[in-house]
Amino acid sequence: MEKDQQRIQQMYTELQLIDESLKNVQGQIMAIEEQINNLQGIIDAIEGFKSVKEGSEILVSLSSGIYAKAELKDNKGLVVNVGNGVMVNKTIEQAEDFVRAKLEAVKGYHSATLSEMQRISNYALGLEQEIKKVFGGK
Repeated sequence: MEKDQQRIQQMYTELQLIDESLKNVQGQIMAIEEQINNLQGIIDAIEGFKSVKEGSEILVSLSSGIYAKAELKDNKGLVVNVGNGVMVNKTIEQAEDFVRAKLEAVKGYHSATLSEMQRISNYALGLEQEIKKVFGGK
């Protein structure tokens, strides 16, 4: 009887830890989904940029919600931050391919994270069933 109580307490504590893990994974999934939406927005912006003609007046983002009017001098290339503050000139197609590759990588991470959440959930369900068996055996 004492042994069952200890086992139930141990499983309950484990369930609490699993619940925290699930909350963390859900937070990661939400952040990943936001990143996917942002990358898709960048791809859409690049698609729209393809039709802008040289000499057109455009708005250039200086920071969130702050823009400057500018005249487009080159509609064939973009400057892309490839990481660590390194800026590289790329054609529109290269820039789009670069962002699409990042999008696919993030989608892969999203899929793996969803699988991890499912694995944790399945383990929690098994643990709950085990607790019910211990209670049912009394």
